[in-house]
Amino acid sequence: MSIIRDMTRKSAYPRFVRIHLLTLFGILGVIGVLNVLGDPFDYFRPQLDGTIDPYKKRSATRYARANVVANGEWDVIFCGASRTEIGFDPEHPAFDGQKVYNFGLAGAKFTEIWFASKYAIECNPSLRTLFVEMHPSYFNYQPLSGRFLTSRFGPHPQPVNYGIGQLLGSLATERSVSALSKWSQGKHSEVYTSLGLRVRAIRPPDAIPWDWFEAEMSTGRRQRAAQRMAHQAYLDDPNAPWLDLSTLDVFPQLLDLAQNQGTQIKVVISPSHETWLAQLIDEGHYSQVNDLKRRFAKFVGEARPLADGRASLVVYDFLVDDEFNAEPIPRVEGQDTRWHWEGGHFRVELGNRMLELIASDSEPATGTFGAQLTPETIDAHLVCVANDLARRLPTIAIVNKHMDSEQIVHRLRTVTSRVAAIERANDGPTTR
Repeated sequence: MSIIRDMTRKSAYPRFVRIHLLTLFGILGVIGVLNVLGDPFDYFRPQLDGTIDPYKKRSATRYARANVVANGEWDVIFCGASRTEIGFDPEHPAFDGQKVYNFGLAGAKFTEIWFASKYAIECNPSLRTLFVEMHPSYFNYQPLSGRFLTSRFGPHPQPVNYGIGQLLGSLATERSVSALSKWSQGKHSEVYTSLGLRVRAIRPPDAIPWDWFEAEMSTGRRQRAAQRMAHQAYLDDPNAPWLDLSTLDVFPQLLDLAQNQGTQIKVVISPSHETWLAQLIDEGHYSQVNDLKRRFAKFVGEARPLADGRASLVVYDFLVDDEFNAEPIPRVEGQDTRWHWEGGHFRVELGNRMLELIASDSEPATGTFGAQLTPETIDAHLVCVANDLARRLPTIAIVNKHMDSEQIVHRLRTVTSRVAAIERANDGPTTR
């Protein structure tokens, strides 16, 4: 009897394993079918015309954006950070007849934007124009995340793991369930459009704008202090600056790739409200902003033209102090800003004004807003911007009480030896 029991028990083990394996494979099969149907990140059906598409949160993730860029055959792509995803409308009339995608990546720094731009060019042989949105805040030192390093456009992609994650991953499953649930209830996703533009407002409509500007400035000051300390620790240099412009050394590689493919790169130095600029001056960082602009102007001088005669690199500067970036900030409920959400992010209305200047090969701007930077124009342009700041800043309400407007203007006037030399050569401050 014991022998029979042992044989029965042994024969039950394979059956037990088979049942559990079949159950496991059945569950995985259901998850796989669910994720193929829901396709929350447009990995399996990237054409963006499915029934479920309006119900996805696809564009909030780097997964989805990378998949769309890889399969879209786009004519124009915007690369950048959160300023890009909320400020540039891919359906702007200036792009009539062209396929345009907003590849903005919230929280991205220069290195990630560089890899995303490289990826966009490599995946789209017919790409005509690549807009690369730049801002000084993208150049402070910050360790790269493991998720970016192994992403589809990162330096160490893992395509097998990536595909498995799209088919069976928990995040994909969660998003598929959410999309299918919203589809069954008829609730559209109202955060992003299918072309990557964020349409949900940054702040609630009943918020007082001044409170948001003040909070953003306070947060920004703490972040810059922490970022500078991290940069100093990384370099083991107590005098290391806030910005790490050495990362720009790889930009010519991106330019070479674009030139060989016939893609024009348009760098857009994005705007910030003058309160943000005032803080940089107060903290002694403004000279580095000028250094950044000079680096891009130098790249323009070194770029060779494309085969079709277009310039391979055009750089536009919107980080100036003009009527758009100096708009008044309402202090009462019921009033709102027109061009900026807060000091760091501009609205799509201002983005539309910018696109009117940069979307086509029209004549360059006549003022500082949207001026094209070249080796020949950079010095005079920086003088004009400095003069605008010096004229406007004493009249604005400086939020942080320890900021003295006279000291700010003094720092601004002496921010670089080149600007000072040009002013002396012109027998005084240059005017427009």
